[in-house]
Amino acid sequence: MNEVFKAEMFRFFKSKVWLFYLVIVSLVSLFLITSISEKDQAEWKNDLKTENVQLQHAKDSSSRVYDLNSLYLKKNIQPPTSSTFTGYMSSVLSLRGLGLLIVIFPIVIAAGIAKDLENKRMNFILTSPITRSTYFYGRLFSVLVITLLLLACILTINLLIALFYFKDTSVYDVVYYIKGDQILSSSGLSYILSNIFCSLPYYLTYSVIAYSLATIFKSSVISLSVTLLFALLGTQLVSGLGIVNTTTLFVLPAIIDITKSIAPENVFQASNYTVWLALFIIVCYVVLFSVWGQYSFKKADI
Repeated sequence: MNEVFKAEMFRFFKSKVWLFYLVIVSLVSLFLITSISEKDQAEWKNDLKTENVQLQHAKDSSSRVYDLNSLYLKKNIQPPTSSTFTGYMSSVLSLRGLGLLIVIFPIVIAAGIAKDLENKRMNFILTSPITRSTYFYGRLFSVLVITLLLLACILTINLLIALFYFKDTSVYDVVYYIKGDQILSSSGLSYILSNIFCSLPYYLTYSVIAYSLATIFKSSVISLSVTLLFALLGTQLVSGLGIVNTTTLFVLPAIIDITKSIAPENVFQASNYTVWLALFIIVCYVVLFSVWGQYSFKKADI
């Protein structure tokens, strides 16, 4: 047992995973500590004024929710919560539904290329007459197609279950929801379909990030750890740090959830950001990571 213990300890420290985690924690600690500064009288007064503005915004938001609830009562229409067919199907793939669990599988599939790099299987694959760039993007495309097929299967299964479970499966009622300072409306079917399509960038983006990180670091552990950190905790971290200004436009986890609900539960919906602006930033992240990954894979000593 002593030999096994020593061997495992040696293998762990040789992998440098511990060093990577220490660097990440150190950087986060440095970020947090540098954000703290002693404040003079003018600064703390400005902080209180800023807080009052935020409280007023929260008050206005509560007022809009009140108006939304009153509208549903006046129209005698049940809102699309998780207890309704429309609400359930519209949130299956979003962060408010199974999304936080479903996204794990595409990320694991995408990070699978790291295992081929770790066990040297890539040496045999690259003996075929194809360029590294062709292989990189061909495999990435297969990962994205597999992700879409997986999501289609999950949607089909949930649709069949919902059709048997819910008594009222009508999708033609009007749905009202909050976007910024407005209360908008759409049909139930349009609401479901738009939420399904708006949830796809979440899965495709993090599949690309996981795949690219796996080729950059040649480690499935690092790829999975970093990608899952941002995919599962990113939105909570952003809200926890109190980042509520325009800088959230450049923080991927803050804008990745562009689905709608009857209340402003995410940064995108509570702001005046457009879907096209969010998609543009998401595309920038996808291009950045894919190019970085392709360059690292092309120059790697395999």
